[in-house]
Amino acid sequence: MTPSASRSHLPSTVRIAGLCAVFWLLSITARAALVVNTNLGTLGFGSLSLLGTTVGGPNNANRYTNSGASLFWGSEYVYQFTISTRAAVSLTSTDPNGAIDNDFFLLGSLATTLSGGVNTATALGSLVEVSGDFGVLDPGTYYLVVDAYAATNSAAAGNTGAFNAALTIAPIVIPPFISAIPGGSITVTLGAQQILWYQFNHAGGALTLDTIGSTLGPDNDTELF
Repeated sequence: MTPSASRSHLPSTVRIAGLCAVFWLLSITARAALVVNTNLGTLGFGSLSLLGTTVGGPNNANRYTNSGASLFWGSEYVYQFTISTRAAVSLTSTDPNGAIDNDFFLLGSLATTLSGGVNTATALGSLVEVSGDFGVLDPGTYYLVVDAYAATNSAAAGNTGAFNAALTIAPIVIPPFISAIPGGSITVTLGAQQILWYQFNHAGGALTLDTIGSTLGPDNDTELF
């Protein structure tokens, strides 16, 4: 090869290698993020019916942080929604948990993290398999992912199929409460499975609450939240 031929081919070789690197990075970036299928917009209080299917959906999230580390999910369908006021969010469904087995995850972001060779999404609250609560959410934009359970196969489409669910946004109701003053004790009669709410002001610093001395029988099993 002549020197002039070497000069003419070197830039071409460098450009091809550069393009390959760009395409590789783009493919990794595209694989990493979940993709919104339906934007529900801003939701007020009430229930909204969600009908769809995970059949043919992408598998951009193999795992979720609120699920078992040895489990995987396959094809997903993603909803986006926004709430403008603090609210309690829950979901009910007719998921049969059988040959069709779609589970429900609530996320604060579409991003996933590569972990152990698979993409993991960060979930908010608990996994909902059929029906359950996601908890109290602050105003913001969230993503509800309907994902087909794939058991121990990270590459499987999972138990895909149709889903029929209702997403409920509910106002937070403040329960009746008893005013209390820190620094002393409170005596009250508490029945089995009864819940009492107390409200008090705390200026800061260490705070200890306990039910030592309770005589609720026969198990004496009081709980504080």
